[in-house]
Amino acid sequence: MELLLEAEIKGFPFSFKKNLLAQASEKTGMSIEERIKYKINGNPFPRLKNMINAILRNGTMSDEIQRLKEDMIAAALRAYRIGLQTGNGGNLSGRLPGTDKIIIKGSGFSFGECTLDNFVMVNMKGAVLEGGGKPSRELLTHLAIYGMRPDIHGIFHTHSPWSIAYGEDASEIPLLTDHSRAKLGPIPVIRVEGHGTEAVARVVEALLQEQPELGAFVQVKHGIFGLGKNIIQAEHNAELVEETAQIALLVSLRRAALHGKDKNDL
Repeated sequence: MELLLEAEIKGFPFSFKKNLLAQASEKTGMSIEERIKYKINGNPFPRLKNMINAILRNGTMSDEIQRLKEDMIAAALRAYRIGLQTGNGGNLSGRLPGTDKIIIKGSGFSFGECTLDNFVMVNMKGAVLEGGGKPSRELLTHLAIYGMRPDIHGIFHTHSPWSIAYGEDASEIPLLTDHSRAKLGPIPVIRVEGHGTEAVARVVEALLQEQPELGAFVQVKHGIFGLGKNIIQAEHNAELVEETAQIALLVSLRRAALHGKDKNDL
């Protein structure tokens, strides 16, 4: 049947195709008799065919949303399990490829409590499109990053202690390992206080304008922002920043003990 062409091409099972036609018929108000009559008269059913195409597109988008949320949950649980973030602090987000839609952790939930139902979908202007809760208060910072970096599809933010401690009086986290140099490159520390304010967003935009290839940065007194082509990579980058800061601080303490130097001599 011609009406099943799109579903046939995409390899959907018959039960799905039948349900697809039922949805389209209901939405267009066309009865089975009307469809048969149109078919006999040689009509291509443009109204019904367009509705089927729309349902197929929405179904594909729903699958992409679910996959992104599942990846976000996996990244959040990993970070919570290893102690990269404790309590209900931190946040993460992912951008749906080819759209202006961002999925971000809802406010008030810990990484260990993320589910498919407590994320919030927003657009690039910050308007809530889906989800019953409030988006993280860091939303403006996330949107600033996505606006400057179209290649970034995942952001992972944690209040990790080693990075905050090292960044207290440093302009960047030194790369003392081959791994950090190969995987991350520079880890600057931005010296602006506040959580997701317009001021923070402007500083972040200026940073990414100046260093457009960054894989992560640290905000003073606040924590790590790991960036990635997907949310899994973003979480891994955040982990590596914390490891790098821990090594740098331990090395500085050792040098201070042995040679009377502080970490600014690194």
